[in-house]
Amino acid sequence: MRELRDTLMAAASVGNVEIVVRILAHPAIDRFMLEIVLKAAASAGNVEIVDRILAHPAIDKFTLRNALEVAASAGNVEIVVRILAHPAIEWSMLRDALEAVASAGNVEVVDRILAHAAIEWFALRDALKVAARAGNVEIVVRILAHPAIEWFMLRDALEVAARARHVEIVDRILAHPAIGQRALEIVLKDAASARHIEIVDRILAHPAIGQRALEIVLKDAASARHIEIVDRILAHPAIGQRALEIVLKDAASARHVEIVDHILAYTAIDKHTLRYVLYTAARAGHGEIVVRILAVLDGYAHWRLAAKETLKICDGQGHTELASLIRQELCVAEVRAEIMDRILAHAAIDENAVRNVLEAAARARHVENLDRILAHGAIDENAVQDGFRAAARAGNVEIVVRILAVLEGYARWRLAAKETLEICDRRGHTELASLIRQELRVAEVRVIYASKLDLPRDILRKIHSKMSLTSR
Repeated sequence: MRELRDTLMAAASVGNVEIVVRILAHPAIDRFMLEIVLKAAASAGNVEIVDRILAHPAIDKFTLRNALEVAASAGNVEIVVRILAHPAIEWSMLRDALEAVASAGNVEVVDRILAHAAIEWFALRDALKVAARAGNVEIVVRILAHPAIEWFMLRDALEVAARARHVEIVDRILAHPAIGQRALEIVLKDAASARHIEIVDRILAHPAIGQRALEIVLKDAASARHIEIVDRILAHPAIGQRALEIVLKDAASARHVEIVDHILAYTAIDKHTLRYVLYTAARAGHGEIVVRILAVLDGYAHWRLAAKETLKICDGQGHTELASLIRQELCVAEVRAEIMDRILAHAAIDENAVRNVLEAAARARHVENLDRILAHGAIDENAVQDGFRAAARAGNVEIVVRILAVLEGYARWRLAAKETLEICDRRGHTELASLIRQELRVAEVRVIYASKLDLPRDILRKIHSKMSLTSR
């Protein structure tokens, strides 16, 4: 038996087909001999001898498995094609061969295996992970094109590629239509924890990323004080008020001052959330957090109310130092309001002074001071227009609404509103632009309705004038 096997091996190695055929016809030939010789012939790339061995009745799936893997790893396409054509080929053999070739990177062999009818999702999943880990972009592309690819296979491969920082492969997987929110959430969380900024950017740019994923990752990144990750998630258009509220509360409770600063700087947090976090921080005596939140509250009246409530909490909790600081800030603010009233009441105040102060108040969002200036007798049309332009550029909704409310006459109001709308559109202040667009639409409908009435011109003018007041 040993001599028979050695002779068969020698004949196969030198490519002596006639001797191989004669030995294969011997009744003592079994599957073990065939396996050894088939592997040798597959490795050497001898197609004719492979064909003879594959035709032997003793050949089975175990013999085929090793030979297919050897031929696939060696990149012998013709041998692979012949072995794949054997009826005993099963999905598990295809999986092993596909994994072997996925790391080696022979694209043609991969194409042949993927085209086999017995290929199963197990083989695709495992091979895709191997190719993604090895960074073989072409192999990844081939496997992704298979119709049996599903979202959980993409999830596993995306995790592997993200950990290995293979950005191009991450891009290819993210571009697959079967990728789901769950896969994106898992990989975004892993990438954020590992501070893989480039991978995080790729996943955040995907249109399927949801609010839930952003909320979870923002919370984790804020807890770990990953500022760069926090900034990227805060800049995402899908980030919601709920996520900001949760993270702001957590950051304030943990005294993560830098995280609080970044959250407050990136978006307009709801005033109720700000006040809730402000009072929570005041109870805990977190002075730095209290000062930061008070600094972003819009409007003097709102700020004063929140500051007084915070002062009560600090007094009740015995935070004397913080209470003293807030008391001092309240005194300064009240003195400033009184000084503003006294200056505006001075006889030397002229149109230029009022215009400059109005523009400054509009830019700084000082609503209380703005109301005082708008009520001044020296205010003129130019001052009002300069003020609302400054407010529109800064996206100050409350200021814009107040200034538009003092413009007289429908024509002037409409012109100012349209100019403000253009500024808001250019600057990306969508909420303010939407508000002004709605007001313009309502006013124009009223004008059209009034023009259809059979009324004298002077009465129509009065109606238009009245409409300019009611529309505001």
